[in-house]
Amino acid sequence: MSSYQGPDDSSGHPATSYRNFVLGTYVSLIDADATRIIRVTGWKMQDTASQHEYILATITRNGREGYVVFERSPGERDSSVSISAGSSTASFTSSLKSSSRFKAKDMVNFYVSDHPADAEQIWKIEFGAPPPLYMAINIASTIFDCFPTYVLSKTNCYFYVHVFQSMLLTHCSDSMPQLTDGDTLAGYTLGLKLWDPPLTPEEVDQMVSAKFDEELQDFRKSLETKAALVQRREEVVRQEQDEKHRVEHEKDRMEIERERRAREESDRAREESDRAREEVERKLESESRAREESDRAREKSDREIEKLKEMLAAFTTAQAQSCE
Repeated sequence: MSSYQGPDDSSGHPATSYRNFVLGTYVSLIDADATRIIRVTGWKMQDTASQHEYILATITRNGREGYVVFERSPGERDSSVSISAGSSTASFTSSLKSSSRFKAKDMVNFYVSDHPADAEQIWKIEFGAPPPLYMAINIASTIFDCFPTYVLSKTNCYFYVHVFQSMLLTHCSDSMPQLTDGDTLAGYTLGLKLWDPPLTPEEVDQMVSAKFDEELQDFRKSLETKAALVQRREEVVRQEQDEKHRVEHEKDRMEIERERRAREESDRAREESDRAREEVERKLESESRAREESDRAREKSDREIEKLKEMLAAFTTAQAQSCE
């Protein structure tokens, strides 16, 4: 998708559902703040009689640029569509002709080109301090919430672009748009040239700004709540992992302790066995020495007996000789 296809393009996301999609995509305000708007430009289609107007935002995230188109076009005809945003808006609603009333088709589309085909740039806003993309997404969602009806001569694409531009200037920038022909903003913007609603532009801006402040606060609160839940979930996961590691460590420690005790018991058993063997060896050695002592005593006794026998024989022989 390299170029803008125009209001009849069926691709993209409805503004309100895309806001919810963004809430589901971002995990925190820090994450949402990472996508910033560098500039916003207003464009006018040249190949249509209506000269359809829309807004293109140049965005950046992590050093990469992209392009987002915000636009309004008529959807299905629906005379039952109404606006419920206070007495002034109710009066506005009653003035709309059902024959020219449609459901507003406010879309958010992403593109890879910053110069749509068959279109002319009519104004540009450069941001000194780039606002986050979710500001523009909430602006688009708020405009639809306040004015969900497309009326050919009233709440049309020109009205949408003017209110969108006014909201950007009020909430996101302190500089006026740079116009391609050098004309003043009020004299150039078709949203003001063709302004027909009973509400003044100032009244519309006040109404949309009040609703925008509510939606933006709700958007940020939702992301903060989500971030807290994510942080809590991550903390629970960390606690579960820590507990798992603790259990595994304790299991390993107990296994090491069991092996240590088993080694100690084995060492003690081996030592006792060695002591018992040594005791047996000492006993056997003692018995051997006792036998040797007994043998030596017996040999000595036998020698003495032999000696006595010899002495007795000698004595007997001597007596016999003396008697002769």
